[in-house]
Amino acid sequence: MAVSAKENRNTRLDLVRTLAIIAVVWIHCQENGNFSLSIGPVPVDALTYLFGRMGVPLFLMLTGALLIPREIRPLRFYLTRLLPLYLVAVFWTFLYSLPGLVRGAAGLTAGAVLPAAGAALVRALCMTPSEKHLWYLGVIFAVYLLMPLLAQLKRCRTAPLAGIVLGLLAFTGLRLAAGVSHIAADIVLYIAYVLAGYLLTDRLAGRPAAERKPDGYAGAAAARPRPARTAALWILTAFSAALFVFTYVHDRFRNAFAVRGLDVWWYYSPFIILTAVLLFAALYAGPAPSGRAAGVLRFLSENSFGVYLVHLFVIRGIFRGAFFTDTARTSAGTAALAALGTLAISYAISAVCGKIPGLRRLFLKKSLQKS
Repeated sequence: MAVSAKENRNTRLDLVRTLAIIAVVWIHCQENGNFSLSIGPVPVDALTYLFGRMGVPLFLMLTGALLIPREIRPLRFYLTRLLPLYLVAVFWTFLYSLPGLVRGAAGLTAGAVLPAAGAALVRALCMTPSEKHLWYLGVIFAVYLLMPLLAQLKRCRTAPLAGIVLGLLAFTGLRLAAGVSHIAADIVLYIAYVLAGYLLTDRLAGRPAAERKPDGYAGAAAARPRPARTAALWILTAFSAALFVFTYVHDRFRNAFAVRGLDVWWYYSPFIILTAVLLFAALYAGPAPSGRAAGVLRFLSENSFGVYLVHLFVIRGIFRGAFFTDTARTSAGTAALAALGTLAISYAISAVCGKIPGLRRLFLKKSLQKS
């Protein structure tokens, strides 16, 4: 009997993607809220900030889990995946530049407005983000550009592939120790996340080789959870998170980064990286959501990219004025309310636009439905 794509979907990966977009929205609400709370010596916002920093690593590991197992023909991949992503990135980069253009137009002569808009378009075509949080579009574009090459690594045995991942992570540590911070070097870390996602789901999930499928989302029932392994992964995840908070509280660890001119503790702490990898493994090793929960997760997953694209407009257009005007009253509670409201409105916008043929391409809805 044939199995439908819906029944064959791996809902664990829908769960990962949903948590990733929640983390991204939360971190942006926390940044706009600028709050800091503590219980004794432990800063609560350190834990919540740690969760927020899980968003990008989870998305990158998800990319590896989904794309590397597939047979990728470079030309077809670039035409069907990379080109649509590039066009979407250009559109949204230019769209986010419009508020600045409108504000700047007041001080420009009529003849200078068009050149200013043209310059913004050129920056968008070069994928120079008009909004700092759009940097991820350039990162995922670079990863997609390299994906045909990365997909060849699935031919490696598990031990050499694990060695490659550890080598890339070691390179990240060495270049940070040397005080080198650059987006080109950061790509090494992002590739490590991509390969780790594939390694965890395809090689280390405890699945017999006969049950592995060529499609990253196929075989939802194949990866049978092992309670002891899942519990151990969650314990290790919690332990890594606790180590991050410990190193945060003791300033000398952060200062070791600061003296090298690197304001990147929140991004490159070893325990940020370790916690992200362990969290992904724990989520994937657990039981697969089913029934109504699986349907809800599929909806949240398929609309996640749209939420990423519009949520900054929502935060700054609605919730910044409502919650973040008075820093003295800003708290974790107000940031949480803003995050919930931002998620609800952003999901509504993404879901509605995803049903309109002319707009759905700008949200990559078709690609997400397939993956």
